[in-house]
Formats: sequence, structure tokens, C-alpha cells
Amino acid sequence: MDLWLRRQRADYDHTYEPKKSEAHEAANDARSGIQCLTRARAANPDHVQMMCVTIIASNAQRKHMSQQAGGI
Repeated sequence: MDLWLRRQRADYDHTYEPKKSEAHEAANDARSGIQCLTRARAANPDHVQMMCVTIIASNAQRKHMSQQAGGI
């Protein structure tokens, strides 16, 4: 199960009682993800920034940014 789904389940499924091993696995997966993003950001800061903006921005915001960048 991916980390986001585990987080959703933990937050909203009041019948869910994770095992200690599942909690440790989720924490380790989160740490691993943060480390990967940190390495990617160090190697390609502009690409990571654009990826984050693309994920967060609405369709209208992405269209506007694309037009501002000359249609890239």
C-alpha cells in the first residue's frame, strides 16, 4: 500500500489499528521518500521545483505559467 493511502486510512478509518511493524514501515518509507527528494533537489533543483509547482498548481495556473514561459 502506498504511503498516501496508509496516511488516509490512518486519518479516516477509525476501525484501522496498524501494527507496530506497519507504523515503522510507513515511517521508513517516508524517510526514504524525503531522502530521494533531497538528492533529486540537490542534483536538479530547477526540475524538482517545476515538478512541485506542476503537482500543486491548478490547471489554470499551469496554463498561465506555460504561456508566461513561451509555451514550454
